[in-house]
Amino acid sequence: MEAKNTAFAILCGGQSRRMGRDKAFIRLGEESLLRRLAKVGKGFGERLVSTDHRLMAKETGFRMVPDIQKDCGPVGAIYSVLAAMKSEAVLTLPCDMPFFPAALAREMLSAMPDTAKALMLTGRSGRAYPLCAVFRKSCLPTVKEHVETGKLKAVPMMEVLGAVHMTLPEKFSEKVLMNLNTPEDLEAVQSVLRERG
Repeated sequence: MEAKNTAFAILCGGQSRRMGRDKAFIRLGEESLLRRLAKVGKGFGERLVSTDHRLMAKETGFRMVPDIQKDCGPVGAIYSVLAAMKSEAVLTLPCDMPFFPAALAREMLSAMPDTAKALMLTGRSGRAYPLCAVFRKSCLPTVKEHVETGKLKAVPMMEVLGAVHMTLPEKFSEKVLMNLNTPEDLEAVQSVLRERG
């Protein structure tokens, strides 16, 4: 699967309650978290941001995809992206992973079997990251049904889709999977940035 024939979508719909402010606009060094992640999408044929917030679309330069059905969390965001995209497949990332590298996105595309509907990343400890995933357009009816029936947990949905698990390759540090949910997470990320100078 090649990036130029695939969509890239950043999922920004969360309420950021634990952080206490909108995570997407948190600045890390010179740029916002959202702008850092937008760089991962370079080279993808279609670039989308799942949000109702025009400033987020402006921050990325991506096409805005509002929620079809409100308050349905990440599964609702995936449904909206699948319905809106023109591509036959999409790689999704949540908006709060500051160290996710473009090289890992490319590896996920390469690892996607021709016969699979979906692929999701897992850490080397076995923890699933169902929003770091690749979905084919053919997932749309299943995801839509989950949203419409209120089944909004991502991991069970991935199981229904028969998602292939891709373990984080050894060449990538586990730090690439760090995400920002709380002020403590933000401090941990900033300390990594300080270490890197």
